[in-house]
Amino acid sequence: MSISGLEVTLSDIAVYGQGNMSRGSLGREGTALMLKEIRRNLLPSLRKQGYGGGTLRIAGVRVSGPVGHGPDLKFKIPEE
Repeated sequence: MSISGLEVTLSDIAVYGQGNMSRGSLGREGTALMLKEIRRNLLPSLRKQGYGGGTLRIAGVRVSGPVGHGPDLKFKIPEE
């Protein structure tokens, strides 16, 4: 994690589904659950810590599917 002004960046993270899931079927058990948790918990927490109005950025490299693809997701942190 790194912070520059009001931009909080998460990198070097991994998301895995639970149980015996086939490739490409993460659904609620993987990526969708991660995004839900970001919106419900992480963004409000960052707002409370003084980063409201800033940006949460998640950057990384895929290790499944299109391997090497670099996702770069940005979320606006709500203001109080």
